[in-house]
Amino acid sequence: MELAKGARARAEEARSLNLFNPWLTISRAPSMKAVVFDLDGTLVHFDIDLGALKRELLMALSRVGVPPSLFSTEDTLTDLLDKVEAYVKASGMGCGAMRKLWDEAFKVIERFEEAAINSASLMPGALEVLSALKRKGLRIGLFTLNSSAVAVNVLKRLGISKFFDVMVARDLVDDVKPNPNHLSRVFEELGVEPREAVVVGDMPFDIKCAKKLGAVAVGVTTGRSREEELKKAGADYVIRSLSELLSIIAG
Repeated sequence: MELAKGARARAEEARSLNLFNPWLTISRAPSMKAVVFDLDGTLVHFDIDLGALKRELLMALSRVGVPPSLFSTEDTLTDLLDKVEAYVKASGMGCGAMRKLWDEAFKVIERFEEAAINSASLMPGALEVLSALKRKGLRIGLFTLNSSAVAVNVLKRLGISKFFDVMVARDLVDDVKPNPNHLSRVFEELGVEPREAVVVGDMPFDIKCAKKLGAVAVGVTTGRSREEELKKAGADYVIRSLSELLSIIAG
């Protein structure tokens, strides 16, 4: 009886938080063993001039053959990356071309990231959530489009590197997200099956990677994506802050 009351209470709390799928209880997933996070926009805020970043990114992409007419001034960074991926697929250019485009894009992004390292800050609730997950005995992974140099620097500076069992940055894997192989590599190194994991990210491709592999996907609106974008990508949950994650990871 008490267990039933607890389950109902958690469901009501989830409903009050306006989670996208409040009746899905993560604790019901078979033998949940791990939580995998994105970094930028999910655990850490980088103070980056997104307008300037977009302008330089578009110039870099045009130099490697992506037509500027593909984009609009209203595009978010998510939109830009989605359009680049769609353009490569429609053109039949293959994985090699996709990698070249990502490399050019990431060179620009990394310059902005490196300039923002010293002002980077933890998202509200990040430290508390990571601590709580460790107390539950869960393994914690990180899959990020940041470079390993930027990621390691930021994790150490903010004092959270000790929480992570595995970190796979973009330069440590051949196929980066949105390719699900990036996330699959994290699961392999953690020693867990996708169905045993929860994935938390602020971008639609974080969600899509999780869903393609069969993991529970949690979108968080602290980054660059709107709630509607995360829902459309297939998120099982959409939360407004990391602190809400503990309300839906029961047990």
